[in-house]
Amino acid sequence: MQLLLWVVHHGLANDAGGRVCGMAVGESPQVQTLSEREVSSFVEFRCDVEVEDPLTELQIAVARTLAKERAFAPDQILEHEQRRCSIRLRLEPGFDDARAIVEPLAQLLRAFRVRGDRVVSTDGMRASV
Repeated sequence: MQLLLWVVHHGLANDAGGRVCGMAVGESPQVQTLSEREVSSFVEFRCDVEVEDPLTELQIAVARTLAKERAFAPDQILEHEQRRCSIRLRLEPGFDDARAIVEPLAQLLRAFRVRGDRVVSTDGMRASV
């Protein structure tokens, strides 16, 4: 079972109205978009649901990908695989450094967790424990 985190920009990355973030869990979860507009940049991070600290794995994957691909073309898709995680991304100005890539996904990881085969809010987890 996999955890999938994604950010998709439709238009410029600094255009907050064009950004869609999401989190899904399943055997082969898919990125969901809410717009027909062209995707200008994105990040897709996948890891096993058993990974203890997905945020740390995300940070490592982003750092390794950016270190490996110091120079890249604007439309180039960058990919990196680790033992239990993988990342795919296409960067653009405003969405081309580690902080800009990690932060929207880190917000999701702070707000939601995987419990069994479902994504639940962290507030809901505290209330039900």
